[in-house]
Amino acid sequence: MRVLSDEDCATLLGSRQVGRVAFLLDGEVEIFPVAFVLDGSAVAFRSTIGTKLAATLDHATVAFEVDRFEPASRAGWSVVVKGTCEEVHDEAAQARLDSIGFRTWIERPETESQFRWVRIRPYSITGRALPPHPA
Repeated sequence: MRVLSDEDCATLLGSRQVGRVAFLLDGEVEIFPVAFVLDGSAVAFRSTIGTKLAATLDHATVAFEVDRFEPASRAGWSVVVKGTCEEVHDEAAQARLDSIGFRTWIERPETESQFRWVRIRPYSITGRALPPHPA
């Protein structure tokens, strides 16, 4: 197992479109898959009114994780972002996020206007990699 550099973590984060956001809500740990984009070092995703957005309204501390694993070689990596979650209210920031290339995995045109941008401002980004296992 090796610790990944900040540069490696940024590259690997940018190589994925879906990650998992985890946070504490009402004494329970909640984990949801989300499609996301990078906004500098921040992770941004869209959410409708509900559990994920409710957590952002309290500026919840969250963890966000992306990974990849290759079963044949037993190699893989994981990057974890820890930070504070917030809803993005600024229209210019929303427009910038819209232009970055976000691609939702859930097509629901009837709820498109209900989506809100959520940003995780990181205070920690760490990663680990497991090299291929010898055959």
